[in-house]
Amino acid sequence: SVSSHEESKSNQSSSISVADEVSISTQIKTIDKLIKKYLQTSQRKTALFWIDKRFSLCQSNVNCASFIDMAEFLKVIIALSAVDEWTRIITFVKQNDLIMKHVVFAYYYVNALYHRKLYEEILKLKLNSLVNVTNSYFLTFKLFFYECIKFKDCLLVHIATLVLLQKHQDLFILGHKLVDTLPDNELSWYTVGCYYYSIRNYALAKNFFNKCTMMKPSFGEGWLAFGHVLTAESEHEQATNCYLRASRVHEGCFEPFMYAGLEYAYANSIKLAQEFLKDSAEHADQNALVLHEQACIFYMNKDYDSADEYFTKALKVAYGFGVSDKVDIASLLHLTLSNFWEPLINNLAHIRRRKGKHDESLKFYQKSLTMRPRNAAALCGMAATYASLGEFELAVRFFNDALGVSPQNQLSIF
Repeated sequence: SVSSHEESKSNQSSSISVADEVSISTQIKTIDKLIKKYLQTSQRKTALFWIDKRFSLCQSNVNCASFIDMAEFLKVIIALSAVDEWTRIITFVKQNDLIMKHVVFAYYYVNALYHRKLYEEILKLKLNSLVNVTNSYFLTFKLFFYECIKFKDCLLVHIATLVLLQKHQDLFILGHKLVDTLPDNELSWYTVGCYYYSIRNYALAKNFFNKCTMMKPSFGEGWLAFGHVLTAESEHEQATNCYLRASRVHEGCFEPFMYAGLEYAYANSIKLAQEFLKDSAEHADQNALVLHEQACIFYMNKDYDSADEYFTKALKVAYGFGVSDKVDIASLLHLTLSNFWEPLINNLAHIRRRKGKHDESLKFYQKSLTMRPRNAAALCGMAATYASLGEFELAVRFFNDALGVSPQNQLSIF
């Protein structure tokens, strides 16, 4: 009969659909194993290929569309984070309108913005609605901050952003509210320490960082901040001890090794500095900060070719390229770059001048001055470059400008 034929046809279609779903599910499990394998062996590009493949499979499977919206999106974002694809995470979250869907997506989005140095973008986000305040019109500050502490990493990113943007008043208010509501939490005293560090009251900052690390000796961020304050007061040996302590409690993190390397550089222990920066690079993979500091060590050793190579790699990464990508560096100078990277631009100018590439050097100095107009080092560099080119009137003008900014400048680097 027609009805039995249709029923048979429907059953066949259903069995095919189930078979397809099982096949896709099996493929996804296999791909998950491959992704894990390639991430563990630091084969980032291969891992990224399988991450994309996995998501394509999930999107093609209509039957699991409801899971794509949350679980699969999250798995892709976590995988992209593992390979430091911050720009892709930002684009991915925006394209799929995930920012306000759950605080977890907001965390990964903010984390990606932070790694790309887009601090102003972080502060523009209005994420209050992601905290669970349903039917809690009379929600107290204490309950609100208990919610925030659950997402400690988000709060740490927010605090670090406020420090970098010198939002002193916001830090002051946040620190006092945290101390009033959660006095037994190390993060509260850490925030207060960050406030005093940002206004350069290093004595008080040391007290509060000491307090938060005493409360929780495994608080790695506290040890790092403690090291920064000690460095600011030229207590380099104690700062090194703080960074080494941070490296023990923050296994796999590149920052403690990098800062310890800088401390050894301050002490003129170049060999130790190179070893620690090498360890940092192994943990960080392609990181512009680490590449920049490695270049500075080469510069100190007068190995200008290696310094130029590593400064150039750092600039590529800062602009979102890979270190092996073929890019015309001079053409990048027309693109917008965060003022955070002005020292990198200035150092590239110095190294090009040292190598006799005066035209390129001037371009980098000009870029540096657009990012930080009253920069004595860049003005001195411009003057020295013009002097090398025989443009003595321009050289005198820029030397005068530099001395106007910094009268005590002895131009010792030249």
